[in-house]
Amino acid sequence: MTTNPISSVAKIENAPENPMKFFKEYLEEAEMYQNDTFLLFNLATGNSKGEVLNRTVVLRGHDDDGIIFVTERNSRKYLDIQENPQVSATFLWCYRKTADSELIKHQVRILGTAKELSAEKIKEFYDNEPLAYKIRSAICRCGEPVNWDELKKSHDDLMQRVLEGSETLPQNESYTVIHVKATNVDFYHSQGPNQMADRVVYRLEGNKWRQEHVFA
Repeated sequence: MTTNPISSVAKIENAPENPMKFFKEYLEEAEMYQNDTFLLFNLATGNSKGEVLNRTVVLRGHDDDGIIFVTERNSRKYLDIQENPQVSATFLWCYRKTADSELIKHQVRILGTAKELSAEKIKEFYDNEPLAYKIRSAICRCGEPVNWDELKKSHDDLMQRVLEGSETLPQNESYTVIHVKATNVDFYHSQGPNQMADRVVYRLEGNKWRQEHVFA
């Protein structure tokens, strides 16, 4: 689409029926041009007291229904989800396809219901984790006070025992995997400094997705 340098209006075209297919397209393009951070997103949770907390999380998977991330059952996000499974995830990707091209700004916001995967699926994820993740899961108590020197010693001693073969790191009770089933997905697109962005919002109505353009 040709843009006017003074002011122009973006348009999201050819949006598919399923928003997670569209999400996959955005994600794959971000991987091409923003490959260091494209899996990071902001996850907001709220507890039964109405307290809201957000944090950066790593995307570990996605499917036709939503997104997947890993956490610990001793974390604030997990405890919040037990009280209030409604969560919000925000992805922001800003990149140029070439050094002299205009800056593309893509945002995807996903509202949905968070739920743990089955025990079999959680084990499958854990078995494929790198050693660093397994060590962290074994020694980390999310949000609790910690003495750095004691943490460092605990980390190094455990890693040494594992590398020597005197200890293994089987899945512990804390490690878990969460799936967020999307009910509302909001896509934002603009390109260049003076362009009015476009948004397409998907809302799940029964078993079907309804989409519409909305003001950005």
